[in-house]
Amino acid sequence: MKTFLSAIAVIAALQATPSLAQDAVFDAAAVTAACQGGGDSCLAAVQAAVAAIEASGGDATALNSQLGSLAGLLLELARTAPAATLAVFAQAMGAISDASTDPAQKAALNTLVSDLNSGTVPATSPFGAVDGLSTN
Repeated sequence: MKTFLSAIAVIAALQATPSLAQDAVFDAAAVTAACQGGGDSCLAAVQAAVAAIEASGGDATALNSQLGSLAGLLLELARTAPAATLAVFAQAMGAISDASTDPAQKAALNTLVSDLNSGTVPATSPFGAVDGLSTN
């Protein structure tokens, strides 16, 4: 029940995050490749993606939208990752949370960090942007 309520809270908090049907300013293919098996390369790839997002020069809305897309991608990858690597996904999600300027998004990301650290990956993605994210 607690996990279900956490998932509902995350979804509700991120409804304000605009859906991205735009090009990513980070290298989604590199994040995907690095994170498919989990491990330290995943954390490094996410940190590089956050740096690219921050360097893109967009306003706060664009920054948080891109961070939401990155978090959505990471959550999708965590679903198929070995359970032993979920702590790395939690660290990577924490790096995304640290960069967010939206309090509701930051709170939702921190909930995901807690879930991942407890070995739980939410069954639904609060980040609807993943499907429309171009990896070009």
